[in-house]
Amino acid sequence: IEVLLSSCSSRDLMVGKILGLSALGIAQILIWVVIGAAMSLKFGSNIFLTGNLSLSLVFFILGYMLYAAIFVGAGSPVTSEQEAQQITSYVSLLLVSPIVLAFPVMQNPDSLFVKILTFIPLLTPAFMLLRIPIQMPETWEILTAVGLLVVSVVVCMWAAGKIFRVAILVYGKRPTLPELYRWIRTP
Repeated sequence: IEVLLSSCSSRDLMVGKILGLSALGIAQILIWVVIGAAMSLKFGSNIFLTGNLSLSLVFFILGYMLYAAIFVGAGSPVTSEQEAQQITSYVSLLLVSPIVLAFPVMQNPDSLFVKILTFIPLLTPAFMLLRIPIQMPETWEILTAVGLLVVSVVVCMWAAGKIFRVAILVYGKRPTLPELYRWIRTP
């Protein structure tokens, strides 16, 4: 790892790792989409709305990258497989929270409650993917949500790089949340 870090910064290494893993995961999902589209054409069913597909793809990719950055940042300081599984289970709870709130979104996608929750970056990808097919949000909502997601992805990648920079030098000790916060704040 020392040789690798001598040729690039820890932040660059983590951003590359996040982008590479995201590209791999998205490529795999796109292969599934192509197979699904081929099966759909073969059996004569229309399961895709092409008008909303590109916008849904933008939210999916940004959401995927956001959660990838969160998982990589959370996994950086762990040293054993058992710790990694424990951290993964906690972070996975973030993925479940939009599912818990999905019913109000499907019931009334234009309510003030749903609009407010849509601008919370952890909920934005799932909520927009639910809202777009039911009732298309206004243009300003879409642009604001995309902007918030892009900023959140960049901030999470930056934080993951900062955590990784210190975590590779610390062995045998599990950091606390205040220590992680200090690692992020160090210049």
